[in-house]
Amino acid sequence: MIKVAKHLLWIGILSILALPAFAETRTISWNPVTTYTDGTPIEAVKTVSYTSYWTTDPGLGSLTAIATAITATSTTFDPGVQGMTRGGTVYFTAKAVLNTGEESALSPAYSWVVPVVTPSPGPPPPDAPKNIGLNGPVSSGGTQVWRLTWDPVTAYANDVPLEAGRTVRYTVYWTDDPSLSAGSLRQLASSVSTTAVEFTPVAQQMPVNRPAWLTVRSVLDTGTASPLAAGIKWVVANAGPIPPVGGKIIKKY
Repeated sequence: MIKVAKHLLWIGILSILALPAFAETRTISWNPVTTYTDGTPIEAVKTVSYTSYWTTDPGLGSLTAIATAITATSTTFDPGVQGMTRGGTVYFTAKAVLNTGEESALSPAYSWVVPVVTPSPGPPPPDAPKNIGLNGPVSSGGTQVWRLTWDPVTAYANDVPLEAGRTVRYTVYWTDDPSLSAGSLRQLASSVSTTAVEFTPVAQQMPVNRPAWLTVRSVLDTGTASPLAAGIKWVVANAGPIPPVGGKIIKKY
């Protein structure tokens, strides 16, 4: 666990701005951190850098880094590349880090509804991934690791093959909602260039002995995303009780 320094305070106010050069590129910004939590200025010999994150969890769990070790008070990102669900709500946060290694607490969550992209006339979205499968556990250690696989997407949703040179990446989600509602999706991985991803149910905070659904969407290099693939139902089972320990033999008199 990372130890958070007590004497640094995140005081940033996050905002979202569109860059006119490219409608799908966004800028997230914050106020500079110049003091400790007791109000005293940070010494001139020390430098401050920032790490920004996003998540679908309002409690700021399962964070995905947008940028790390940046010295500016803003950074840009592409919602499609990050794998953010269109129409869904995401939450941004950030922390300050001194060059001595001390870190601030996370800033309060800043919510944002990811804009729905209206496709340009003509180009259809890519096809949704098909034949999703789950294999595992694929690890031999104490922590179970599972592998989700799917067929590569090679065509648009209208079955027209993708042009040569076109690249496809994938975003993987899990949810406890069988309807795969946008607000319930939790990201397992984004910008995946292969057709498989490995994950640990414990790290993803998946419920034990209750059903969850896994799904994938494809994203073209243009940023256009496919609909979600049909979700597959899965129940994360616990491993049962731990074995007995502390055995001993008592002589009976």
